Amino acid sequence: MIEVATVTLNPALDRFYWVDQLQRDPETPLTRATQSRSLPGGKGINVALFLARMGVEALALGFIAGPTGQTVLAKLREAGVFTDFVWLTEGETRTDVIVFEGDQGATPVWVDASGPEVPKTAWERFLKRYQWALQRVSYVVISGSLPPGLPG
Repeated sequence: MIEVATVTLNPALDRFYWVDQLQRDPETPLTRATQSRSLPGGKGINVALFLARMGVEALALGFIAGPTGQTVLAKLREAGVFTDFVWLTEGETRTDVIVFEGDQGATPVWVDASGPEVPKTAWERFLKRYQWALQRVSYVVISGSLPPGLPG
């Protein structure tokens, strides 16, 4: 039995970049990253990844779309997280960009995308999967932002 289900309705692919200095000169606008990394993101996904690292079986639920969604799924499965996302036929899982400038104590610049629109039919499919998961887990963590199309 899976121990914990995490609900991330608006997952992301978080792309981290480390740069010496952001170029703000319009004549030379290119900034080269010294390193970069991509990780699945969203508050519930972060919980699922942490639990998997601690040896706790976790199931990640939510909505996912497009090639970015495929990347998020692959990375979650590589990390040992079980997944049961509802695939959206339109749109793209959001990509968030986080830029660290200069030394490690600098405050990062975060750019968060809004995510794909969730139609009513997808919401209904999610609710069925959620009800199924409730019968099979001990705990549920629901966190993160709502994607466009869902009521507050």
